[in-house]
Amino acid sequence: MKALFTRLLLTANCIVLLQITIAQIAQKTIDTKIEKATVFLNGAQINRSGKTTVSPGNSEIIFKGISPYINKQSIQVKAEGNFTVLSVVHKLNYLQEQTKQADVQKVEEQKELVQDKINMETNMMSIYQNEENLLAKNQAIVAQNTGLKTTDLKEAADFHRLRLTELKLKETEVSKTLKKLNTEMAKLNKQQDELNKQASTATSEVVVTVQSAATANADFTLSYFVDKAGWYPTYDIRVKDITQPITMAYKANVYQSSGEDWKEVKLTLSTADPKQNGEKPNLPTWYLHYFTPQYYGINNSSSNTYNPNVREVAGRVTNQNGQAVSYATVMVKGTKNGTTTDANGNFRISIPYNSSTIVFSAVGLQTRELFISSNQMNIAMQQSNQNLEEVVVVGYGTRRSDDDNDFTGSYAKARKEATIPLTISERQNTTSFSYDIEIPYTILNDGKTSTVEMKQMEVPALYEYYCAPKLEQDVFLTAKITDWADLNLLEGESNLFFEGTFIGKAMISPKTAGDTLSLSLGRDKNIVVKRTSIKEFSKKQFLGSNKIDYRTFEISIRNNKKQSINLIVEDQYPVSTMKEVEVDKIENKEAELDTETGKLKWTIQLDAGKEKKTGFKYSVKYPKGNTIILE
Repeated sequence: MKALFTRLLLTANCIVLLQITIAQIAQKTIDTKIEKATVFLNGAQINRSGKTTVSPGNSEIIFKGISPYINKQSIQVKAEGNFTVLSVVHKLNYLQEQTKQADVQKVEEQKELVQDKINMETNMMSIYQNEENLLAKNQAIVAQNTGLKTTDLKEAADFHRLRLTELKLKETEVSKTLKKLNTEMAKLNKQQDELNKQASTATSEVVVTVQSAATANADFTLSYFVDKAGWYPTYDIRVKDITQPITMAYKANVYQSSGEDWKEVKLTLSTADPKQNGEKPNLPTWYLHYFTPQYYGINNSSSNTYNPNVREVAGRVTNQNGQAVSYATVMVKGTKNGTTTDANGNFRISIPYNSSTIVFSAVGLQTRELFISSNQMNIAMQQSNQNLEEVVVVGYGTRRSDDDNDFTGSYAKARKEATIPLTISERQNTTSFSYDIEIPYTILNDGKTSTVEMKQMEVPALYEYYCAPKLEQDVFLTAKITDWADLNLLEGESNLFFEGTFIGKAMISPKTAGDTLSLSLGRDKNIVVKRTSIKEFSKKQFLGSNKIDYRTFEISIRNNKKQSINLIVEDQYPVSTMKEVEVDKIENKEAELDTETGKLKWTIQLDAGKEKKTGFKYSVKYPKGNTIILE
C-alpha cells in the first residue's frame, strides 16, 4: 500500500511539473502588416513587420494569416530587442478552411431557402395558368348554350373578364418575383463558386520561439518567398508620324493569388527569376537515337504534341465542372510573355519563336503546363489540394541590402524621358534590374492583373518601309532602334499605334535582335506598289535542242504620304540547281544582286506624292521536252 501511495505521489508531481513547464511557454499572436513586396518574374519576396512584448522565460510568437504558398526555406526572421530567438517553425493552419466551409454551408442554406421560394412561385404560376385554361373551356361551353338569357350571358362574361384580369395580374407578379429570385440564386451560385475555389486553401503560420530574462519590447520583421505571383512586361509603341521619335511605354502586368492581400505596400519589380536554376550547365555527350514523339495528355483521354509552327494561341480555360475560369494567368514558359483570361475564360497570346510550353495558373486551381499544339487550345483545370506540413528552420541569414547596389539609370542624350504618372526609381543589380514604385500599391489576392507603367521613353528610330510585291503588294513599316540594350527591354508583347490608330500587336524579342532592334509597325495603305508582268516581253523561243523562256516585270511605287519615305523593295531571280538549266539575268535596274540567292534589293528614297518605276528581266534556257514552271 505504501509503494502504491509513493507511485501516485510521483505521478502527481510529474503532472504538476509538466503543467509548470507548459505554463512557462506563453503563446502570443503578433499583428503584422505587409510593408514591402518585391515581385520577380516568377514569385515574390514579402516583408512583414510588427511589434509586441515578450514575457520572461520561453514564449512563442505566432505570425498568422500568411500565404500557404510560402517557400519554407526562404523564411527569415529579424528581431530587435533584449531576447534570444531559439527556433522558427512553419506549419499550415486549416482553422480558416473550417471557417470557409462554414461559409459554404451558410450559402447552401440560403440557396435552399431561395429554391423553396422559387418552387412555391412556380407552383402558383402553374395553378393560375390551369385556372386560366379552365375559364377558357367554361367560356366555350357557355357560348354553345343557346338557351341562356342575355342577362345570364352578361353575368358570365363579366365574371370571366374580372377573374381573367385577376389571374393575369397575379401571373405578372409571380413572373417579377421569379426574376428576382433567379437573380438572387445566380449571385449565391457565384458566391459559392468563389468560396469553393478557396475552400481547400489553408493559411501558413510561423511560430518563433524566444527566450527572455524579463519582459521586453520586440520589433519583428518576417520575410519569405511566395509562389503564385509575378509580373510580365508589355509595351505600348506609338508613332505620331515617321518624322517623330517612337514613344515607348514600358508596362508591368502584376498578378498574385498567393493567399494574402497586398494592401498599400511598397512595390518593387525585379527582372530576376529566383526560381530559375542559376547553376551553369554541363554539356553531356550527344548520343543519337531514333526519334519517338512525346505526348502530353490534356485530359486522361487525350494528348497533345508540340507544334513549332504555331505563332498565336487562343482558347478558353474552364474548371473541372466546365465553368469559365476568369482572370487565370497564361504564360509562355521560359519567356516574360503572358496574359490573363477574360470574364468568360477566353484568352489570346502570341507565341515567340522557340517556345514550346504554356503555363496556366489560377486561384484555387492546380497549375498546368501544356505543349503548344495548335492555334486553339481549350484547357480544363482541377481544384488544388494541400497537405498539412511542418518544418523547423534552423539556419538564419541576413539578406544584403539592395542599397549596396544602388544605381541611377541614365540614357543617351538623344533619348528624352516623357511624362509618367508614377515616380519610379530604377536600380541595376549584377544580373538584373529593379524598379521601385514610390507610391504605395494594392494588389489583391484575386489573380487579376494590375498594370503599372514603369517608364515612358522617346526613342529615336530609323523608319523604313519594306515590300516584297511577289508575295504581297502591301507595304510594311519598320522602325529600327540602335543602342536598344540601354532600354533594358524584356521579351513581351507590344501594342502598336501609328498616326493615332491601333494597328495591331507584335512581339519584342531582344534575344534574337542584333545591334539593331527592328519593330514591325504594320501596313501602310498610303504607299502603293504594283508588280506587273510585261506580256510583250515575256515570250518563248526555241534554240536547237533547247527552249528559252523570257520574263519581264515592272514594279511601280507611288508615295501618297505627306512625307518622303525610305523603301526597301525585294524580288528575285530564279536559281538553277541543274547543270542543263541556265538562268540569264538580263537586266535589273538599280538593284543590288545576291548571286547566291538570286535576291534583288532596291533601296529607294521617294518624295511625297511622287511615283517611281523600276523592274527586271531574265531568261531561262532548258532542254526541250521538259517543263519548268515560271511566273
